[in-house]
Amino acid sequence: MGFTKSNYLTLHGENGITFSLFTELDDSTKIHNFLDNVKWNVKPKLPVVKDFQVHLFPGFGKKYGAGEPDAIIIYGEYIFFVEVETGSVNKKLPKNFFKQLDSFHSLGKDIVSSTQKKIVKNFFLSKNKKFKGKYRTRKVIQELLKDPNAKDYYIVITDDHVGTKGTLSYSLDKLNNQININLPKSIIRDKLGWIGFPSINKLKANNKTKEVIQFNLKK
Repeated sequence: MGFTKSNYLTLHGENGITFSLFTELDDSTKIHNFLDNVKWNVKPKLPVVKDFQVHLFPGFGKKYGAGEPDAIIIYGEYIFFVEVETGSVNKKLPKNFFKQLDSFHSLGKDIVSSTQKKIVKNFFLSKNKKFKGKYRTRKVIQELLKDPNAKDYYIVITDDHVGTKGTLSYSLDKLNNQININLPKSIIRDKLGWIGFPSINKLKANNKTKEVIQFNLKK
């Protein structure tokens, strides 16, 4: 099983699924459709844009607690931090997952409230968050800071079904409950969205990704 036409490349694990997904979501219509299919606690009012960016596996340094999201989508004034888990909300996500999500939220808040204009080798986004970034890190931070009206949102992708046709999905409710337990003081819920692999498989643009997901989830 491979990703390319010649099937020489096999993609493994969460990184493989992430790479496949965002390789196929290669225009603004597909990205908009993906974001529109996310189940949100409070749905963002998505604009129609021509240009967007996706940054895969950016590293903001474990040492400084800023985290390493699987992807960041910059779509209009919106910044979406994406975390992919091959596990299930219904079977309880690992504790480290909630620590990571809290780190992304902290970084997102610093990004949208920052007055930083120029990124140099050693810089602060907030009083307690210092970066000693290589060029690639400085580059993505600079892109995230471009829009002074930026809004931060967070997407969790897991191996779960929606479960209900209501406004909020069963799995999103379960995720909210786990956040209430693991991050009781967090205000991330209003900016949190969830989508399961079954929903991603139904997106027309993701023929190869469906194969990659099936390969990695097969028992």
